Amino acid sequence: MKRFIFILLFQWPVFLLSGQDDICNCTVDQRSLFEAALTGQTCQIEKTVGSQLFRDSWFNGDIILISGDTVRDEQIGYNGYHDELIWRMLSNMSLIRVDREQVGRFILHNNQQSIIFKHLQGTISGHRKIDFFAQILVEDTISLFVTRIIQLVDKVEEKSGGNIIYIDRIEPAPPVYYICLPHNKFLVMRYLRKKKLYDTFPDNKEAIRTILIQHHQTLRKENDLLQIVQLLNKYEVIK
Repeated sequence: MKRFIFILLFQWPVFLLSGQDDICNCTVDQRSLFEAALTGQTCQIEKTVGSQLFRDSWFNGDIILISGDTVRDEQIGYNGYHDELIWRMLSNMSLIRVDREQVGRFILHNNQQSIIFKHLQGTISGHRKIDFFAQILVEDTISLFVTRIIQLVDKVEEKSGGNIIYIDRIEPAPPVYYICLPHNKFLVMRYLRKKKLYDTFPDNKEAIRTILIQHHQTLRKENDLLQIVQLLNKYEVIK
């Protein structure tokens, strides 16, 4: 009996050390630890007539935080009605409204296309502050962004439990374009017309007019404006 107790006492530290080794070398799911950086609150998307989500879809996407870290390959959607990034956790299908101030940009992967939204912050005319998400069209010395928000157009009556309730009817709002100059100053274009472009750049009107004539460039649709901004960068019209 004494011999058994001696052996047990002798072996016990070995077992303990073995247990400590197991603890120190246990596998840690780094992915689950990193996702803790996606701070936010659980939410539910209220009922509306018309989808609140950009392109009425959830996407596999990446979220680039202001810290520089990236959370990859999550199910996310842009709620254009509330200008919010929504993270759909597939583990329990809960929805998380990601804290905007933590997000630098996010990328929606759509087949072979990547749609990138940036958290815009800066000033526009009159020193008014802006703080919202917008899609990146051009990112250069002069950058071009566009909002993809959803707007309220009407209230729809609906019966629920013998009561009348009113539900928002929503639809995509007309795009608004934000041209970002150096020092994070933004110019706004709501209408795609050459005259509006010239009015937006009064000090560079003639130089821009010359470039547009030289390249037979029109301004009737979004892609026209994208090409014009690329030309402004190419010729360094604004520095």
